[in-house]
Amino acid sequence: MVSENQHHEQTRYDAILILNKPRTCFFIGNKNRFVIVVPDFLGIVLSDITLVGHRAMRAFIPPTVLERLAELSQSVADKQSFGIIALNKQAIVKIFNETESRLSGLSKAEVMGRNFFTEVAPCTASRLFRGRFRQGQNDGALDEHFYYTFTYRIRPISAHVHMLYNPQQNPLLFIFIDRIIQLYEDLG
Repeated sequence: MVSENQHHEQTRYDAILILNKPRTCFFIGNKNRFVIVVPDFLGIVLSDITLVGHRAMRAFIPPTVLERLAELSQSVADKQSFGIIALNKQAIVKIFNETESRLSGLSKAEVMGRNFFTEVAPCTASRLFRGRFRQGQNDGALDEHFYYTFTYRIRPISAHVHMLYNPQQNPLLFIFIDRIIQLYEDLG
């Protein structure tokens, strides 16, 4: 739990939600925009919810992976405990690791060589997700963290997504995915 007096130097934030009474809920967002999803909303009084501060987004990618993007192969990606998807400029999936396959319920055979936004995960064909992909391509670089809820072919799953595109290291755009919580999981 983070106290109100703690100060954080980092610039990427998500808000912390404290429920004054145990409730089943889910929180997603950043310091500018956020959403609170409370499945059993009936009977909840807003005073039961207190926003107490901000904390930095937890980095989940080991520095050794980030420092060696040029060498990130399918076999190296398969050894990681978080999802890794790599796309070429046309958004065709070139790397899809074992962890992402297990967590998404999609086999490598269903995903490899297909367009990520139209054939693999159409729930990401939005300004929030595909828009970042396009902007990174236009800018020639991308390094963004954000939260996203995946809904295609699986129960809603929220994740911390790190999109990374550094063409000097690797021509592929990497999507690193760390599941943070299942929607509707009991937090009480």
